[in-house]
Amino acid sequence: TTYTVIFLRFLLSLPFLFLYLKWKKIPLSVTREELKHIVIITIFGYAITPLLLYLAYNYIPSGMATTIHFCYPAFTILGCIIFLKEKPHLMKMAFILCAIWSVLKILQKKCEFARNKWRKNGGKDCKNLIT
Repeated sequence: TTYTVIFLRFLLSLPFLFLYLKWKKIPLSVTREELKHIVIITIFGYAITPLLLYLAYNYIPSGMATTIHFCYPAFTILGCIIFLKEKPHLMKMAFILCAIWSVLKILQKKCEFARNKWRKNGGKDCKNLIT
């Protein structure tokens, strides 16, 4: 299941993280307040991202879900511009335009494929055009 994959993904990364922290001599002790912050950031900032991605695979095609998932940096930049009134830099705007253009090209190919499949079928049976 989705939850098992997420759990195992994080569980299997723990030994490597532990070895890295020991190698860099980073102390593992944290205060209660720090632990609270770490748990909140882990759940809402780190764990929820792959969870939502893997759950999306059950409802939409995996290519579309992955494409939408990896567009989140563009949405983050747009959110900062709109809500935090950040001044957009040229590089950020170029990134946003590139991301939007790429998604539109992917969707265009998918739509062309579905349209051609529909035409070959004589315009009948519209089920499962995009697979």
